[in-house]
Amino acid sequence: METDSTHTIDSQAVDTPFVSINEVGVNIKLFETPTQVLLGDTFDIKVLVSWQGEASLLLLPLNSVNSKGLEQISVKQESGRLLQNSKIHSENTFTYKIVALDTGEWQVPSLKILSPISQNKNLELETEPFTMRVETPFQFLPLISSVLFLMVFFAFIYWKQKKRRQKQEQIKSERSFEENHKEAFLILKQRVNTADSREWLLALEKNCAGWAQHSLKIDSLELLVDQNPEWNLLLEEFKHARYGGGFRDSFMNLETWKLAAKLMSFSEDE
Repeated sequence: METDSTHTIDSQAVDTPFVSINEVGVNIKLFETPTQVLLGDTFDIKVLVSWQGEASLLLLPLNSVNSKGLEQISVKQESGRLLQNSKIHSENTFTYKIVALDTGEWQVPSLKILSPISQNKNLELETEPFTMRVETPFQFLPLISSVLFLMVFFAFIYWKQKKRRQKQEQIKSERSFEENHKEAFLILKQRVNTADSREWLLALEKNCAGWAQHSLKIDSLELLVDQNPEWNLLLEEFKHARYGGGFRDSFMNLETWKLAAKLMSFSEDE
């Protein structure tokens, strides 16, 4: 933001010990001035006073930038000369360091610079007032916290849904096994009169072994003997089928089937 005004000093009208030429054109302007800052920011408002020639001017800041929402910390003055279009220009830069104390739109007053020309005459320079807006800084911490919370929340929801799906699949698998096991076991009962005894007993052993592995997580039927000695009777029947062979009446197969049903707590009404 820049504002510019020019003041002309007539040395014939005013006797001055500071200006030794007939006429001096003095300019004042704001430059590199922000119009929007964040709450708590420290920033600069710069005022440039310039004139043509090497004449010396005593320049004094008359007021401060203090206003509602803004507080002046310090002011610094720097002077210099430069050559422009084969002409010497003198300039003074006033840097007002400001801190933003409150949010809102605040009026920055005219910044006045006094230049004493003589004991009875002063030259007063001033900038145009302008409005500055102070915004609330963006808070990253609440955003990060919200993102982390959402990540944890969705991860928890995903975990719960995964566990629910696994549970449903497990229940489905167990139901499928139980239905298949029941169907195969009932078929064995129906075949007691028609099937080969050896083949029938080996099929019954396989059915019992599958039940033990799925329901009891036991890989060997022999481990069940310590829990119930009647398992030993059934195991002897299976050994006889594998190594002995020979003819068996159908009622013997049926009794063996009933013993297996009892040991596996099987009920035909399930």
